[in-house]
Amino acid sequence: MPVVARLFNTIVMKKLIILYISLVCILPLLAQTERELTVTEIRQQTSVAEPITLQKGYFKVSTALSYVSLAGDWYNNDWEKTPSYSFQSKDFTFPFTFSYGVTNNFQFNISSGYQYSKATHKKEAIDYIGGYSKNINITNNAIGITDIYLGCIYKLMEQNGSLPTIAVGLSLDMPLPGRKPSVDANTYTVDDVPGPQSSAVGIEFYAKKIFYPFALTCDVSYTYRLSTDVYPFLDVFDLTTTKVKPGDLFMANIGFQNMLCDWITLKNEVVYNYIPAAKYDNPLFGYLEIPSVAFSWNPALVFQIRNFRFSQSVTFPFYGKNTGTNPTYAVNVGVKF
Repeated sequence: MPVVARLFNTIVMKKLIILYISLVCILPLLAQTERELTVTEIRQQTSVAEPITLQKGYFKVSTALSYVSLAGDWYNNDWEKTPSYSFQSKDFTFPFTFSYGVTNNFQFNISSGYQYSKATHKKEAIDYIGGYSKNINITNNAIGITDIYLGCIYKLMEQNGSLPTIAVGLSLDMPLPGRKPSVDANTYTVDDVPGPQSSAVGIEFYAKKIFYPFALTCDVSYTYRLSTDVYPFLDVFDLTTTKVKPGDLFMANIGFQNMLCDWITLKNEVVYNYIPAAKYDNPLFGYLEIPSVAFSWNPALVFQIRNFRFSQSVTFPFYGKNTGTNPTYAVNVGVKF
């Protein structure tokens, strides 16, 4: 019996040791899985409930791809059968932004991007010496790195009761120095400089109210653009510069977000843009001094898995003056770590 008892005790002890080791290994995994699937974690990962500013020590990298295609014809007179001027353009932009949470309430941003813009203009040119007219094709290219944008966001107040979260942001737009356009008169090609080409400072106010699984957002911004020297290209051979004060930018948008499930959010925004007329020193360019107004609707779907986010959006202009009317498609990808 003592031998049988010892054997039984040995078997029991081995089973207990194996059970203990299994529990030690499995329980942390179960706990980790449970922590990742809590409602709080799910909410914080979605665009509906995420804070306006990054938490302290968090770093976010995001990029986007947008595409715009435009085309149009102009007629000098109603009875003309062929247009006196027509154009086609394709514009790809590929911006990238780096954000860092300095504190829970303060975020720093730096961004730039790559632009590929190509436009073909077909116009009637009159040869006053030869006494005849001909159609010429002028190509405008703007390819390369755009301006450098620096910005910061400070959260003034966290959501409390009926009051929303409120934050304020400052931005600085700095063109890359030493760049100017070039002209090839033989092929009627203009290689322009990508980006706005003028420095600017801006201020923006943010507000967000969460009614989980819904959220309301509101952004209002004003950008002051400084005077700069530009190349208006009075004709394809002209590289004369003139001083211009670009129109400032006022923008406001109201958004509604709806969390459809744990990893899909539906966003809808109505955006208003207003740019007053630019002011040129040279009166020859007075025809360029026109204001711009645009209302647009921006629906988007945001997909998120953990810290990875992917979104698709389309901008539909429904009212405007001196602005593009074609829809704009954009894809955005971001990672937070």
